[in-house]
Amino acid sequence: MLGDSISTGLNASATGDAAPHQPGYPELVPDGLAKRFGTEVTLKNLSVSGLDAAWGLTQMPAVIAEKPDVFICAFGMNDASGLISAKKFGATIREMMVQLHAAHPDCEVILVSPMTPNPEWTHAQPPFYPAYAKAMEALAGPGIVVADVTSVWLALLERKGVLDLSGNGLNHPNDFGHRVYADVVLATIGGPLPK
Repeated sequence: MLGDSISTGLNASATGDAAPHQPGYPELVPDGLAKRFGTEVTLKNLSVSGLDAAWGLTQMPAVIAEKPDVFICAFGMNDASGLISAKKFGATIREMMVQLHAAHPDCEVILVSPMTPNPEWTHAQPPFYPAYAKAMEALAGPGIVVADVTSVWLALLERKGVLDLSGNGLNHPNDFGHRVYADVVLATIGGPLPK
């Protein structure tokens, strides 16, 4: 896994050592996969808070060195705060995929589009998040799928307030939000094939 602070699990109750001690989505996804497929799943999380896809591109040698079977890539929040265009964002993510598949052509990729932050937050850029999701969708194809958290998040906000989903009131999910992330990723992966 490679991403920003959301992908480190920030503001899940476990990261703050608070009840009910739920881990963030980076731990919920492998746990869900292990249960669903009855196999051991090892997570190597290379995510770092405060960084963007351009930084992620510089980390591809470390990703490649892990020889992953599945690569989960989740950027967008900090890219939007930095006013990175959807075109440039998409091109950066594309280059990450090119490098990964040149080294590991059979590695499956899950691109995770970002949640939307509190629109009252100084660094919020509301038009950018759906545009990033579309840029990721344009990359979908053999070996690359998109877990569209953005659309699900926006649908939830039609019935819930920002503070129902956010752990810091700004740009990180709370326990419920991390479960949304995990559920979208796991739904994108699907279940075991029928025998």
